[in-house]
Amino acid sequence: MDTLQGVSATSLLTLYVRAIDASTAQPVLGDKKAGAIWRQVKESIDYTSWKTAKKSYYGILARAFIIDREVKKFLSLHPDSIVISLGCGLDTRFYRIDNGFIDWYNVDFPEIIHLREQFLTPHKRIHNIGASLLDAAWAKQVDTIGRPVLFVSEGVFMYFTTSDIQKILQILQTNFSCFTMYIDLLSKYLVHHSKQHDMCRYMEAEFTWGSQHGKEIAMWAPRIKQTDLLSFTPKLLQIGPWYWRFMAPIMYMLNNRLGIYEYKK
Repeated sequence: MDTLQGVSATSLLTLYVRAIDASTAQPVLGDKKAGAIWRQVKESIDYTSWKTAKKSYYGILARAFIIDREVKKFLSLHPDSIVISLGCGLDTRFYRIDNGFIDWYNVDFPEIIHLREQFLTPHKRIHNIGASLLDAAWAKQVDTIGRPVLFVSEGVFMYFTTSDIQKILQILQTNFSCFTMYIDLLSKYLVHHSKQHDMCRYMEAEFTWGSQHGKEIAMWAPRIKQTDLLSFTPKLLQIGPWYWRFMAPIMYMLNNRLGIYEYKK
């Protein structure tokens, strides 16, 4: 797994958390696919320091749970959708939410896609695109055929600069006539503080962008309208240690949120 460097290596963190959760008596996600992948890769990874990172452990689970819930809501209204995972990493969300009708696109660096294809068997409704999100060519490989489109980005935008995000938004608007978009928003108070993060501090991955409300997205791309902002904190407080409830105000300020957006040309 030494082929993963920088931001790409953070995909191992979320895989680890989902796998450990799957092995517990009362899992939050119950992601057996993540558990199967982890069993194949864990011998080549030094994950000792991750075992004590409780904030990230429960934070990653809460975030994934809420995003899963919102994707399922979207699919209940639009069952024949195209779902595009921006910066997919080693995510296994498809296997948790698949309704039997969606087509799913994974977009990430070629080395990430190569790893995915080593550990996940081909599926006729899963399509892998190995490319940087900043390279507009990837969008030409998505065939929407007039179907509803949902973009999902989890644990990704925090590693981009403002100009990078603006470029990605331009690529989306240029190549897709309408879409819904779920973006995981890092608190702006954590920008440039990745070395204080209980998991990311051991990696060469810098938090470069954050937002408290996500309104910047609509400012940079006026045709994109923000329709909701959801906090992951209620779920985090539900599944985390009971004494975290005394820190709820601080957690609401510092924890990630989910920005929900709509676009139509």
